[in-house]
Amino acid sequence: MGLAYNVYPINIGKDEQFAPDFLKISPSNKIPVVVDMESGISVFESGAILIYLGEKSRQFYRKDLAKRMKVNETLMWQMGGFGPSLAAPMLSFSQSRQSALCRTDVRQGSATTLRRARHSLGKSGFRDGDYSIAAIAIFPWAARHQW
Repeated sequence: MGLAYNVYPINIGKDEQFAPDFLKISPSNKIPVVVDMESGISVFESGAILIYLGEKSRQFYRKDLAKRMKVNETLMWQMGGFGPSLAAPMLSFSQSRQSALCRTDVRQGSATTLRRARHSLGKSGFRDGDYSIAAIAIFPWAARHQW
């Protein structure tokens, strides 16, 4: 997006996310968080950060309200459905006491999510019709899975 930024690592192994100064900018102690040094606005939660950056930079976020709502729908779908459904197999397989039936069910659910995502990409290759903040959110989850 061409915006200037500085990175400040938060060491969760040392509980730095619970430090009073960090809680001022991220009250739920979550990372990532963005602090806009020009406006003083702090934003946490990945989806909210993408919306903020899209609005601030006027990139990857539609000007037209109807198109912007399509981007928002896709972004919320990624946050509440696509990402979590693909995270479930990682959690399931990391716990050796999970039953084979549970692992199969989780795997089938993820496969269904991936099929639906592929179907909805359509001719453009992007779920909301164009490269957007929603595509930026979806890519890291989709890229790590074999189609």
